[in-house]
Amino acid sequence: MDNAKKTVVALGMFDGVHIGHKKLIDTAVLIAKARGLVPAVYTFSNHPQELLGHSVNRLCSNEDRVKYMTALGIKLVDMVEFTKQIRSLPPKEFIDMLAERLNPAVIVAGYNYTFGMKKAGDTAMLEKLATARNIDAAVIPPVLANKKPVSSTRIRELIERGDVQQAQLLLGRTHNITGTAQAVPGNANRFSVKRSSSVLLPADGAYICFADTEDSFRPAAVWVEKGNIELSLLGEACDIDGKTVTVRFTRLLHPIKDNNPPSWDKDINTAKIYFGEGY
Repeated sequence: MDNAKKTVVALGMFDGVHIGHKKLIDTAVLIAKARGLVPAVYTFSNHPQELLGHSVNRLCSNEDRVKYMTALGIKLVDMVEFTKQIRSLPPKEFIDMLAERLNPAVIVAGYNYTFGMKKAGDTAMLEKLATARNIDAAVIPPVLANKKPVSSTRIRELIERGDVQQAQLLLGRTHNITGTAQAVPGNANRFSVKRSSSVLLPADGAYICFADTEDSFRPAAVWVEKGNIELSLLGEACDIDGKTVTVRFTRLLHPIKDNNPPSWDKDINTAKIYFGEGY
């Protein structure tokens, strides 16, 4: 980066860019505006736990993470692969690396941020190492919902049990799955969705959703079952076959289990009632 361009760097994985992340990013953007600096994010393209062989169900794709952060006012997203080399950096060398890459005047991190080899660096060490380099540090307290910190882990647990309505409150938006719509033969307005990323699927169930394409935004009944997504658009016929569609989950109608298969017509009628006259 051009060394003449000083930055305010927000640190974090920002999976989901939920309301807790938003507070952190908003702080970085406000400081940058007040001091004439560039608001930036330093983050990883892969989750650190994945490097250790653990599977992590992501709340949104990297592309969407960048889109959400940019919409909040971030001008530079420095997204790098989390590698063994980064994992093995002592805390001081991690801050040295940040200073070299992004020339920060201010570093902003969440209350529980850790960094460096064996997570040896915490927010107290961050403040100490930043001050030694004449860099200001801001530590952001947690955002609470029902007296508990909002976190990506908490949101994942909600989605995994189908509570997309509560997850929406913590995300500050709907939980979304993007893929390609494929027409279901013999069923007008019904499409399967071939996912374009490994974003976390809600629990098997019937849902009320919106189906969002480049040229349409339609209410829909959606079924998630055994890794598959199928949707039925409500209202007039609309051909989205072959188009990129984002399924925006708003509410669970009922779970789907082996002894409780989808009730297509009933679910569609319930969804129509939910959206009101005209469907």
